[in-house]
Amino acid sequence: MKKISCIFTIGLILFVTAVSSVRSQTQVVDGYTLVRSSTGTLVCLGRWVPSRDIALPGVCEGDMVDINHFNAVSSRLTSDKLDQMLLALSSLDQKLAINNEQIKQLIDVNVKTQTSID
Repeated sequence: MKKISCIFTIGLILFVTAVSSVRSQTQVVDGYTLVRSSTGTLVCLGRWVPSRDIALPGVCEGDMVDINHFNAVSSRLTSDKLDQMLLALSSLDQKLAINNEQIKQLIDVNVKTQTSID
């Protein structure tokens, strides 16, 4: 009887260790699920569905991408968005410069009109 309870206790310890290990392999950051695997960290680009079996990590309903690839693509998209924002701001700056010049001309005309009235 002691032998069976000892085996049961060891089995239970191994089971709890395996479950906590599997649960610690997934992490959610900014809406993305990161999964640690033997090949490195992967990012789930779809919806992460946890497994009903607590010994299994779950399934990604979408693409799984290596985190280095994900970082490279994310950096490129961020760079492209920043370039677009710089172009928009440059265009806005040019339009403001034209408007400032027109306001200056209106002020000059107003001053000339006031001078001729006096």
